[in-house]
Amino acid sequence: MTELTLYHAAPSRSSIVRWMLEELGEPYDIHLLDLTKGEQFASDYLAVNPMGKVPA
Repeated sequence: MTELTLYHAAPSRSSIVRWMLEELGEPYDIHLLDLTKGEQFASDYLAVNPMGKVPA
C-alpha cells in the first residue's frame, strides 16, 4: 500500500488530480466512487471528507 490514496469518480475534478499523479509518476492507490449510487455520502467516505466532495 502506498502513502497516498486518491478517491476518484469520473467525471469529476479528481480526473485532473489523477492525471497529475500519472504525469509525476507518483505512486498512489485509487479508490473508485460511484456518484450515481451516492457512495460519496457513505459514512466511511464522510470520515475521509466530511463534505462528501470528490476528490479526496
